[in-house]
Amino acid sequence: MIPLLNILLFADDELKTSIEDYSQKLLLDPAKNWENKWHLTQYGEAFKQRKSPDLAICHIDDFFGVGVFAKELIAPHTYVCPYLGTVRKRIQSQDVQNDYIFDYPLDCVIDAKEKGGISRYLNHSDTPNLTAHWMVAENLYYIFFYANQPIQPGQQLTFNYGPRFWNS
Repeated sequence: MIPLLNILLFADDELKTSIEDYSQKLLLDPAKNWENKWHLTQYGEAFKQRKSPDLAICHIDDFFGVGVFAKELIAPHTYVCPYLGTVRKRIQSQDVQNDYIFDYPLDCVIDAKEKGGISRYLNHSDTPNLTAHWMVAENLYYIFFYANQPIQPGQQLTFNYGPRFWNS
């Protein structure tokens, strides 16, 4: 297991500044600003306090490896966790071989292969119980997950990786 992060890391300071600028410009769009305010109202406090439901990383089998499981009932629309790792520029030739990246603005990715949060262990499902979305908080663009249905204790948490993952 890798050490779990509770913050986004950046490949360099220049990239972080570019993302901060992007995040502020994004909010100049009234529709994006409204959407962000709604997400902050719904999930901002839990995000700020890094308050996630009680989760466990458990071994599934040799094919899937590990997954994330609920240790308590998670109600629909509950903030679960952010996707954390190192924000860096996309390297197409390497990223095809990396199962731990998440698309990010400005032709970047969040790379959780070496360092990441608990979300790096979320597995794919065609009928996921989590939804990924964006939010600007702490002056940065974040990807986070929320429950899209009730999740029972002992149930695995999953999201849909999307077509880009399966096409690579």
